[in-house]
Amino acid sequence: MDLVAELSRTPGVEVVVVDGDPLGSTLDALHGTGVKTCTAGPGRAAQMNAGAGMASGEILLFLHADTKLPEGWLSAVREVLGRGFARCGAFGLEFCAAGLPGRWIGAWARFRSRLDRRPYGDQAQFFAADFFQELGGYADLPIMEDVEIMGRAVLAGHPPSILPLRVQTSFRRYQAEGWLKRGALNILMRAAFALGVPATRLSGWYRPHTPTETAE
Repeated sequence: MDLVAELSRTPGVEVVVVDGDPLGSTLDALHGTGVKTCTAGPGRAAQMNAGAGMASGEILLFLHADTKLPEGWLSAVREVLGRGFARCGAFGLEFCAAGLPGRWIGAWARFRSRLDRRPYGDQAQFFAADFFQELGGYADLPIMEDVEIMGRAVLAGHPPSILPLRVQTSFRRYQAEGWLKRGALNILMRAAFALGVPATRLSGWYRPHTPTETAE
């Protein structure tokens, strides 16, 4: 909640927190903070779309619970969108306290994002709000909704800008499952999704996880 409090004090930033728990238990700690809150059904896509529906700003940035934004993030986003360089984007990625394996995987993620222009959601995807609406928001998919929407942005002629600034995200999943195994599976899933394997099938490959864990 410290991150939410910090963001809520940033001038010009409106914070919307969405809880996938229908009882909204996570939101209890945010009462009286000035942060907008809501609950949504299961699935990250539904939750992010619900948050976007409550937002009133001209820029939407989607931040996973275990991801931290870098210094200067707001001015960087405003620069790239405000000057018309792009209509959506994401940050580079690095992992918290991950050692050499984490540095390798982070470097691969940054290279891949610049190559295929389909960054993951844990890279803090952002959009001009009107462009997000034009895209129709995130597709109702159990997984790969972040890759899918960026694919539509590319097809619409507005590939995302990958900023040099880096967010930091958790390395827990790699540590728990083995970084080689998890990294190889993620590459396989990306390839399968690109070849048309349904996201409903891929969600079975990506083992059940807690709401704060993300994939790379």
